[in-house]
Amino acid sequence: MLYNFKYLTINRFSKSLEDDYKGAFGALEPIYGNYVNWIGRLALENIANSDMLYHDIEHTMLVTTVGQQILLGKHLDGGVSPREWAHFLTALLCHDIGYVRGVCRLDGNGVCATGVGTETVALDPEKTDAQLTPYHVDRGKQFVQERFGSNTLVDIDAELVCEYIEMTRFPVPAD
Repeated sequence: MLYNFKYLTINRFSKSLEDDYKGAFGALEPIYGNYVNWIGRLALENIANSDMLYHDIEHTMLVTTVGQQILLGKHLDGGVSPREWAHFLTALLCHDIGYVRGVCRLDGNGVCATGVGTETVALDPEKTDAQLTPYHVDRGKQFVQERFGSNTLVDIDAELVCEYIEMTRFPVPAD
């Protein structure tokens, strides 16, 4: 296997998510500790394939680290379950995955899903993934639905994760 800096960074960071989960919950529901390691690798390995200059693995790791520290503070105050921890981390890790070409099932042959129904948009192959900016939140939610909408080995509520991702939309819709 070829080792490169991104691969090593992703593996170490994802393992740290599992370690932090174990630090917060010990042996309580260890499936979620394994899960956060796995979703960390899944999300970051996909994001590493994007040519976005800002919404990259470093940005996602920073967002996830800050969000996890907020969770830890809330957990110390007595208000976070292992399941809630896993859902929030999934949303943090997937909040910008919609910038990556090829992550949604309808992506391919020069088009990408918009994240709304079966709509697609043609992309200019000479431009970066930044052209997915208007669609990235909906695409991120579609990615989550496609991966966790049914038949998952871990109890992940795709709708709840999508609600969290929707909260990252900017500017915030007027309604």
